[in-house]
Amino acid sequence: MEEITNGTGVDYVVDTPGRPEVLRLAADSLGVGVIPQLIQLWHDGRFPFEMMIADYTPDEITRGFDDSTSGKTSKPVIIF
Repeated sequence: MEEITNGTGVDYVVDTPGRPEVLRLAADSLGVGVIPQLIQLWHDGRFPFEMMIADYTPDEITRGFDDSTSGKTSKPVIIF
């Protein structure tokens, strides 16, 4: 990723598949200091992380997919 961004990293990353290797690449691609800034914004109540995710039971998986497709949630999370 460094060669694509000339070593500066990216400003934003959205993890859609939820796979650990993608999340690791996303975190490694962020510019220095971005993750702590987002965490601080969340602690300050200025980054509504909880509005980006929604929890679903395994029985609600179809609704989770539908909500993701419609934009109702960015990240459906299945809780087992």
